[in-house]
Amino acid sequence: MDATVFDAVRFLVNQARLKGTGSLAALRSDAIAAGFVSDDVESAIAVWAGYERGKCAPPVND
Repeated sequence: MDATVFDAVRFLVNQARLKGTGSLAALRSDAIAAGFVSDDVESAIAVWAGYERGKCAPPVND
């Protein structure tokens, strides 16, 4: 993962936790307003979503 995308993920998670922002559109706008490039924000959202989906996935028995 690119360092800028990692920083964007960290920013989004912190905004959601500290400010209680529940709207993805608001989080996206906040990140762009903070200086993150739109493509990096979209990549960060995809990474975060994948992480959250992984937490909810049933265990795999190989």
